[in-house]
Amino acid sequence: IPLKINYLNTNNSSVLKLAIKNLTGQVVNYKSIKSSSYYSQIPFDVSLLPGGIYFVEAVSASQSQILKFIVKH
Repeated sequence: IPLKINYLNTNNSSVLKLAIKNLTGQVVNYKSIKSSSYYSQIPFDVSLLPGGIYFVEAVSASQSQILKFIVKH
C-alpha cells in the first residue's frame, strides 16, 4: 500500500527530509530527497508496517509539517 506525499518545492535547491514515526516517536522509515522539480509526489511503501496510527514529518529548509495517517490491514 503506497502512501504518497505531495511536495511543492518553492526552492529548487531544497532537500526534503521525510520521517515516518509511530506513536512513541520512533522513526520507522526515512527518506532524504533533493528535488529539482516544482512539484513532486514521493511514495512510501507502508505495507510492512503494523496496523496503527503514524505520523509523517516533512522538513525542508523553509518549512516543516507533521501529518497523521492510519494503516489498516
